Amino acid sequence: MTQIIKYIRDLKLKFDYLLNNNFDYLFEFEVIDKCFKFSTCDPFKIRNGSWIFLIYFTFLWGFTIFTFMKNILKDFSGTDQLSAFVGTCVWLQTFTKLLVISFHLKKFSKLREIILSDGNEIFDETEKAYRRTTRILVLVSIAIYSVCGSFLVLWNFVTIKDFVLTVEIRIPWTIPNSHPSHEINMATISVMVVLTVFFYISFDSFFIMVTIHGLSKMSICSGLASKIGKNADDNFIDDLVKKHLHALNVIETTSLILQPINFFLMLSDFGAIVSTLFQLKSGMKSVASFASLCLLVQFFTYCYMGTKVSTACEEFEQSVYCSKWYELEKISLKKKVLMILNINRLEEKCVEAGVEGCFFVGVFSEKYSGASIDCSHYFNGVPEHCELIYTPGQCCPMVDCDCDDDGMTYRDGERMPNNEPCDF
Repeated sequence: MTQIIKYIRDLKLKFDYLLNNNFDYLFEFEVIDKCFKFSTCDPFKIRNGSWIFLIYFTFLWGFTIFTFMKNILKDFSGTDQLSAFVGTCVWLQTFTKLLVISFHLKKFSKLREIILSDGNEIFDETEKAYRRTTRILVLVSIAIYSVCGSFLVLWNFVTIKDFVLTVEIRIPWTIPNSHPSHEINMATISVMVVLTVFFYISFDSFFIMVTIHGLSKMSICSGLASKIGKNADDNFIDDLVKKHLHALNVIETTSLILQPINFFLMLSDFGAIVSTLFQLKSGMKSVASFASLCLLVQFFTYCYMGTKVSTACEEFEQSVYCSKWYELEKISLKKKVLMILNINRLEEKCVEAGVEGCFFVGVFSEKYSGASIDCSHYFNGVPEHCELIYTPGQCCPMVDCDCDDDGMTYRDGERMPNNEPCDF
């Protein structure tokens, strides 16, 4: 008994240490890497993301989805058919995520480098709270997926004599509801569940980490923006702009990865929910509704995290608007603040005009890495002696504007007609 108490105490100390120390994201990436390598079953140790790996895994999961589609259209009827449809939705999501990983491997690698680089920086209590939240949510996702996967596999073994699987499946060369065909189907679905659980732990942990990391950066920017006032100098504003662009870089890159996934996630979850409603109405083999419930929880998690990101961006704008930016004495500082508020408009303008080095987040994410860029040469803007004051729809600080002695405005060395503002 004493040994058990000592073991529990040591386990508690290790768990407390895990939750409160080493917030450099190394633990999270270690979990992601190990789970992904196990779930992909790469016997030839092919580099993940290569075209060979893509073909290999396309065949593996394509066969799986084909099996479920065949079950839906031909092999099963009634509740068995609906159960097979739930399985199709589950593995369609998995297949879609794997395709996205293969096609966006560079973006995944880039996010990894950015987050690991940020993890080595000194952080305050606000960012520490976000990193601790990331650690907790990753551990919670591991626990939830492990429990769900264990339940589904255990159900297969408990109900083997009753021919009731968690998700109905029939391999093309087996006969339904017969031995040993049922054992083959049971083993197949169990292996698929285990692999899928490890893959979901890997991918969703990565999703949680990059999302909360973006939220933490936007929260820091909001805190800095609220301090804008009369005493703010060039270094303070430049630091705010760099951190804001860095946060947008993380969020924009993450959104490019998640957009195709969210589309298929919405379609498959809707189908799974509809099939579950039919199953509950029939009252037969409703255990498949458990898998559908897991999909529903995952879908709402994705929606909630996306809403939090949108809210964080809105809170940043509110912090800038509610600050005392109007007390800034230098016009150049005011222009920088206005540039932050109109960054989306400047993004569209720069794309239309083909301006190099503008604040288009997509261009920014391709040309720069991390937050270690020098943005000072972007902030020259219009000289303070010039009567032209930057307002939305007028002079963009990204274009070389200048004034001559008589107050005429220029753009790229050419005089503007009728002394017009240097708009695009």
